[in-house]
Amino acid sequence: MSIKAVLKGVGAALAITAVFIVIMAVVLYFSDIDEGIIKIGVYAGTAAGVIAGAVIAAKSAGRRVLFNCLLTGLAYLAVMAALTLIVKGGIFFNYHFFTVVGGVIACSIFGAVIGRAGA
Repeated sequence: MSIKAVLKGVGAALAITAVFIVIMAVVLYFSDIDEGIIKIGVYAGTAAGVIAGAVIAAKSAGRRVLFNCLLTGLAYLAVMAALTLIVKGGIFFNYHFFTVVGGVIACSIFGAVIGRAGA
């Protein structure tokens, strides 16, 4: 396990996700776009962030790429859960929660494949 690779991946994933969220917030504020479309943009930003973070973790991990990328995804989920607890005061276990968890894990695996193929 490469803790440095996981931390680099999580940092990149969170930064990319934050940029997408800010962009979507600005677009929502200055336009009349439906909120449903903005949600799709936020989900796409989350997926892009996790994939990029997993690719970075895969390139800097060396060995056990899939394990390090999955740890990156799980650490990302832990940070997002902590932020959700702070902002909303709780986590609701519904289909949305399980969809996001499954999507982050799938994007972590996808990022591991891309990162390993490019190495």
